[in-house]
Amino acid sequence: MPPKAEMAGKAGMAEDESVSMQLRFVCLEYPYKQLEAATNGFHDSFRLGEGSAGTVFRAELPDGSYAAVKVIDLSTLGDNSLVAGFED
Repeated sequence: MPPKAEMAGKAGMAEDESVSMQLRFVCLEYPYKQLEAATNGFHDSFRLGEGSAGTVFRAELPDGSYAAVKVIDLSTLGDNSLVAGFED
């Protein structure tokens, strides 16, 4: 990860970083094992669609609610993985 001074110098990086921080407060997080179980092991019958960065699955959560789970292929994001809110 580049030093903060270098990151701030990139156009739009400070704003993108702020959006990423905001998303952390509104996104729900689940353990991988729970998502795996909720999607029946990411089974094809739970597959809703596919986008440029990954595949979306329907998840049936233990409380009876449903969610969409996107399995992101970080290799498709290239240098934009930090901007998208994904970091090592």
